[in-house]
Amino acid sequence: MYMEIFNVIPPNPVLNHYIKHYWTLETGGVQPISERIIPTGCANLVFHRGNSLFSVTDNRGQPISFISGHNASYTDLSSCGKLNMIVIVFHPYGASAFFKNPISEFSNACISTNDLNDKTYEDLQDKVLNASDNPSAIHLIEQSLINRLRNSANDYNYKRMVTAIEAINFQNQSINS
Repeated sequence: MYMEIFNVIPPNPVLNHYIKHYWTLETGGVQPISERIIPTGCANLVFHRGNSLFSVTDNRGQPISFISGHNASYTDLSSCGKLNMIVIVFHPYGASAFFKNPISEFSNACISTNDLNDKTYEDLQDKVLNASDNPSAIHLIEQSLINRLRNSANDYNYKRMVTAIEAINFQNQSINS
């Protein structure tokens, strides 16, 4: 019998401006899965709590945890074994608040969190992998991201970005009225 559980989870209200949602996927691992991932314009932070996926497009396995930026093309993925993954989908402007590297460095790439030279993400990977279940893992992720926001100097840039987006949206509403 084949089992697949897919969930979309809203972020903590504190993170609403940065994160669109989380999604989780768990499979029983009996049958291989093939998926084509299309570009969405959003960066993702991925944690594989089960087996990792294999990128047929890149001819390599995905890291246990990684950040992927904006992609210009689709990616074909396949799996063998049990999947249990958590994906954080950032708003197009949201990921920059959480990473020291410019987000442009992640375009068309899957960069392992271990390659970010940021101990916070290495520690987070260990906590997420050892969490008892996905809701506990997501709670740990949110705690880490909220702490990162509190310790960040990006608040000024975020407020400027939101103000600019609101002005554009207001202008578009005025034109459409």
